[in-house]
Amino acid sequence: MKSLKHTLICIILIVSLFAAFTAGAGADYYNSRIADRLQSKAYLLYNTDADVMVFSSGADEPLQCGSLVKLTTALVVMEHCSDLSENIAVSYDAIAYVSGYTCGLSEGEVISVENLLYCMLVDSANDAANVLAVHFGGSVSNFVQMMNDYAVSVGCTSTVYGNPSGLDDPGHHTTANDMLKIARKVIENEKLFKMTDTVEYIVPATNKHAERELSTNLSIIDSGNSIYYYKYAHGLKYGNTDAALNCAISLAEYNGYTYIGVILGAPRADYNGDGANDKTALFELIRMFKWAFSNMKLMVIADSSTIIKDVPVILSSQTDHVRLVPRQEVTALLMDDVDNSSFAYECDVNPEIVAPVSKGDVLGSAKIKYAGDTIAEVVLVAGETVKRSTAMYVGYCVKRLLTSLWFYGILAAGILTVVVVVTLRRRKY
Repeated sequence: MKSLKHTLICIILIVSLFAAFTAGAGADYYNSRIADRLQSKAYLLYNTDADVMVFSSGADEPLQCGSLVKLTTALVVMEHCSDLSENIAVSYDAIAYVSGYTCGLSEGEVISVENLLYCMLVDSANDAANVLAVHFGGSVSNFVQMMNDYAVSVGCTSTVYGNPSGLDDPGHHTTANDMLKIARKVIENEKLFKMTDTVEYIVPATNKHAERELSTNLSIIDSGNSIYYYKYAHGLKYGNTDAALNCAISLAEYNGYTYIGVILGAPRADYNGDGANDKTALFELIRMFKWAFSNMKLMVIADSSTIIKDVPVILSSQTDHVRLVPRQEVTALLMDDVDNSSFAYECDVNPEIVAPVSKGDVLGSAKIKYAGDTIAEVVLVAGETVKRSTAMYVGYCVKRLLTSLWFYGILAAGILTVVVVVTLRRRKY
């Protein structure tokens, strides 16, 4: 009974772990095919359809990320704002010490939270970030703590913010993996994602300023910019500072596939030969997206008709083996020239199965491997029903009984009893 209980627990754990597993090949495998085209300190490409990392390099290296910080600023604002039309009066403290690019906010100017978010996310205005921080945090430092708390709450493990705008700060750092988590939160928020995907926006006139015409610095989504524009890209943010160099995050959709790309620390360089430093992070994003759309596809790598392994079965006159198949269809994101003959299987099952077996019974698990990497893990079930032979089962039970320690113990006890009885009888007579 105890053994049966342990078996059931193991089966439940296996099923819960692998019940709906979808995967892609290891990042190292694809890195070798894209690495010579990318020069950034850290990069990654993530596929949302299969929920897998296609490839990454330096994704856990602490780096500054420039204006990508503003994505977290916006997320924290959205958590604490119940009405985007709420008006904020710009205070002196919020704009007194702002450096870098601004949208020209003035002390006493009244402007809505929504318009400040557009100024920050589309125009990348540092003063808008500070005004939002002071309003919702009471002070910039308090708001920065709220940002750091938020980063931890969404699973960031190597992120520390020093300010709400992303200006260079010696104590400020994040990683490409952490920024992917932030990007996914922005994408989940329809209003914010729409803001990051806005090319042009007009802020209505305020009490101290005429209307403002905003234009995105995320040129990858700007169809009027022939150098950087990529028609399948949407959102999110571009940044550029002395310490962070070129950084960018964007999402691309094409032909039913969706990818999120993160670039940190792209070098400042003249890629197009016009004598000026280019937005190299955007070129790097486009390279990743184009490579993925040209080379990757989501394919079925196993289903209920795929025989993963034949395992011996005993106590059946019907057959001497049972075929193991995946419990359900398994898909993986792979290069489009891959076929099923390229896969290897690493199985964890009992070397011998005892009949009866019902079709669909869980009998183990398997790792599906490609190019040395595990691309999926599946639950293995019986592909057919195998009936038990009554005669073979009786013989099996008798054999087990005759070869068991219990039997030998009982036999020995019986012999000893006979010897004792005989000895006592002989002494009596």
